[in-house]
Amino acid sequence: MKIKVQILLLGLLVLALICSPNKANSQELVYEGFMRGKKVGELVATREVNDENTRITLKTNIEAHMLVKITVELHSESMYTNQSLVHASSISKVHGNVKSDVQTVKKGDFYEVQVDGDVKTVNHTSLVGADIFYFEEPKNINSVYALAMGEMLQVEKGEANVYYFEHDGKKEYHKYIDGILHEVEISHTLYTMTFKLKK
Repeated sequence: MKIKVQILLLGLLVLALICSPNKANSQELVYEGFMRGKKVGELVATREVNDENTRITLKTNIEAHMLVKITVELHSESMYTNQSLVHASSISKVHGNVKSDVQTVKKGDFYEVQVDGDVKTVNHTSLVGADIFYFEEPKNINSVYALAMGEMLQVEKGEANVYYFEHDGKKEYHKYIDGILHEVEISHTLYTMTFKLKK
């Protein structure tokens, strides 16, 4: 009898965990990176939604040969509450050494941004980071916050279902099919890199 009660309690606990309204909903998208037709790395975008909170993580690893071998890592993490950025961290490394470290924190009616130790203010009451592009087509978004730079970027509409912004001498195109981001193309005078959604 004691074992039956324990099994029943365990079953009720499992059922409660499955039916819990606070359970996080997670989505992961993997993009393969290409330069000149050759695979050079991968970008993994993860979104976890729990009630009004959303957490987005981007991890990029690239190993490319231009004139010399270049290894680049980018890790960004952001937290949104009711679709407004609360805090974010973005660290990029080249050959294992930190190239940039940007930390963003909402402070009431503005954001405090630390870029490689220097502190500045972004005067917006609510921000949306460019990382949201991996999970939502930006149909009604005119500007986004670049987590890796700590700056605002203007979003331009290209051809049908294509959006782009410019930063650091690069154009970054986002191409959607049926509302899903299928391709990101980063165009620079020295190179073009394309990330394609892995099937």
